[in-house]
Amino acid sequence: MKDSRTPLISAIVPISGMVGRLQNLKSWVGALNDEKVEVILIHDIKDNETGDEIVDLIMGLSRKPIFLECTSGNPGETRNLGLQVATGDWIVFWDCDDLPNVTATVKYLENSTRISDLIIGEFTWVSELSGEQRGSENLANHKINALIAVALNPGIWRMIFKRSLIGNTLFSPSRMAEDQVFIASILSKNPKIDFRI
Repeated sequence: MKDSRTPLISAIVPISGMVGRLQNLKSWVGALNDEKVEVILIHDIKDNETGDEIVDLIMGLSRKPIFLECTSGNPGETRNLGLQVATGDWIVFWDCDDLPNVTATVKYLENSTRISDLIIGEFTWVSELSGEQRGSENLANHKINALIAVALNPGIWRMIFKRSLIGNTLFSPSRMAEDQVFIASILSKNPKIDFRI
């Protein structure tokens, strides 16, 4: 039987050499009160100042994220460390300068009736749009623009992975394109994909 304390989603966030540039991270992690989200911050140490800034952020939070440090020198191995401790049913890989809509992502996963292993797309919840934007023509334009944005930039930060889909798949230890290699490995498993636009 599933433990009711298991988080719905684990957010794995690698951080390296970002002193003075953690405003977006502070914004969404500081506002997070949802117990359904497990935040895993991994500091790949390049400078002590970034580590100090992360510790200051964590100390100011009532709900503490998991905080790990490593010296891998690449985002792939750093994300792999996060995967070792992640317990959520779903996994996201956000960079520390991303500004994700965590509420919309959680709401989507809670309300999704589709059976999928991988969700790709924009996670702006329709109810967050203004009345004017919710009109049928404007909503259609919003969806088209979102689809174009996903096609132009299908980065890993736009994807939500079922933990069971990832299995033992790991990121390569390269410094570039490690996310694309990971995505290709996942796609080779023929996952059921849901596009959230």
